[in-house]
Amino acid sequence: MKVGSIFLITLFLFSFSLLKAQTLFHLSNAEADCKTAIDISGLSIIKATAPTGIGKWNEIQSQKKSLYAFQKEHHTVWYKFTVNQSCQLSFTISPDNPKDDYDFILYKAIGEISCRSIRKGELKPLRTNISRPSVANQGKTGLNSKGKSAYIHEGKGNNWSLPLDVKAGEVYYLVLDNVYKNGKGHTIEFFHTNCKDQKINLKKPLTVNINVRDSKTKGLIKAQIMIIDEANGYPNYDTVYNKKAASVFMSIKPDRYYAYEVWADQYLREKGIFKIDSNPNKRTKQIDVDLLKIKIGDSFELQNLYFVGGKATIVRKSYPALRKLLAIMKDNLSLEIEIMGHVNLPKKSKVKHSEEYYNNLSVERAKTVFDYLNKRGIDSSRMKYYGFGYTKMIYPDAETPKQMQRNRRVVVKITKL
Repeated sequence: MKVGSIFLITLFLFSFSLLKAQTLFHLSNAEADCKTAIDISGLSIIKATAPTGIGKWNEIQSQKKSLYAFQKEHHTVWYKFTVNQSCQLSFTISPDNPKDDYDFILYKAIGEISCRSIRKGELKPLRTNISRPSVANQGKTGLNSKGKSAYIHEGKGNNWSLPLDVKAGEVYYLVLDNVYKNGKGHTIEFFHTNCKDQKINLKKPLTVNINVRDSKTKGLIKAQIMIIDEANGYPNYDTVYNKKAASVFMSIKPDRYYAYEVWADQYLREKGIFKIDSNPNKRTKQIDVDLLKIKIGDSFELQNLYFVGGKATIVRKSYPALRKLLAIMKDNLSLEIEIMGHVNLPKKSKVKHSEEYYNNLSVERAKTVFDYLNKRGIDSSRMKYYGFGYTKMIYPDAETPKQMQRNRRVVVKITKL
C-alpha cells in the first residue's frame, strides 16, 4: 500500500475518532437558564450551536467592571457537570467565529438550591473571565496555566483564568455568554491533570425508590402510585408511572422535577415533589409515603398548628399544616369533617377569664380553620366546627410550654367518606 493511502486512511480514522469524541448540542432558549442546564458529565469535548437568548430569567447581572458576574446576559447557555476524578481542571472555549466574545462563569453547586442562590447573587463563583478575547488568540478563553488570576473583569485583559483543583463527586455549573448578536457556535475541550484516586462511575443510573406505608404501623401497603415528569418543554404533564404497588424502584432523569400522588381505599391521598441532582455519590432517592388510614368516626390532630396566646390568630409557621388539610379536602371530594377546637386552662392562680371566655376562644380557633378552608374553595356544607373549651385537655395540670401547647389543639373528625 502506498504511503499516501496509509496517510489518508490514518487521517480518516483520526477524524472519525475525533468526531465520535465530540458531542454536538443544538441550543435553544430552553438551555439559557441554570434550572435547565445541559448535563455534560463525562464528556471531554462538546460542540454547540450559538446561544439564542437569556431564557426565562436574566439570572446574572452586575455593576460595570465586576469580577464575579456579567454586566447583563446577552446570549447564554448553561452547562452542568459532575467531576469523576480528583484533578486539576482546565478547559478551552473556542468560538467558531474568532470575533465572537464569549465570557464565562464557573460555580460549584451547593445542591438543589444552587440555581436559586445564583439568581439571588448569594453564590460566589470560583472562576470568571469577562475580558474581551483577542482575535489573534482566535477568540479563545477558559482556564489555563497562562492565567494569573481566578477572576478577570470586562474590557481588555488576560484571556485565561487560573486552573481549578476539583474533587471527585463535586458538581459544577458553567455559564457562557456570547456578547454579540448573530454570533456563531463554540467548542469546549476539558483537560484533567495531576489526577488522584480512581474514577467514579458516572454511568450508573439515577433511581427513585418510593415505599407506601401505613402511617401508624409503618408496614407496606398496596396503593395507586402515579409519578409525573414536570420538566420544562412538556406541553402537559407527562405520566411516567401509574400502577398499583406497595413499592416502586425506577430510573429517572437528573436535575428535573417529578411529582407523585399516592392513594388507596380507606386512606387519605398524599402528594409530593422530588428532584435528584446528578451526584454520583447519591444515585438513589428513597421516599417513604405514609398514608393515614381513616374511617367514619376517626379523628386526627392537626400537627404543628399554633395560635397567638389568648387569640384565634394563627402564627405563620402553622400554614404548612393548614395547606396539608386543604390538600386532603381537595383530593378527597366526598370527605366531610368536624373541626374541634381546644384551649389550655392556666393554673388556678393564673386564671384571668371566665369559663365562657375559654369556650368562645376554642370555638373561634376552630372557626379560623373552617374559614381558611372555606375561603380556598372547600364548601361549607362539608364542614362543621365546635369548641370544647378546656374540658378535654391532654394535660389537665400542664406545667411546661410543650404540655400547654398540646392542650391548645385543633382536632379533625371524619363524618363522611
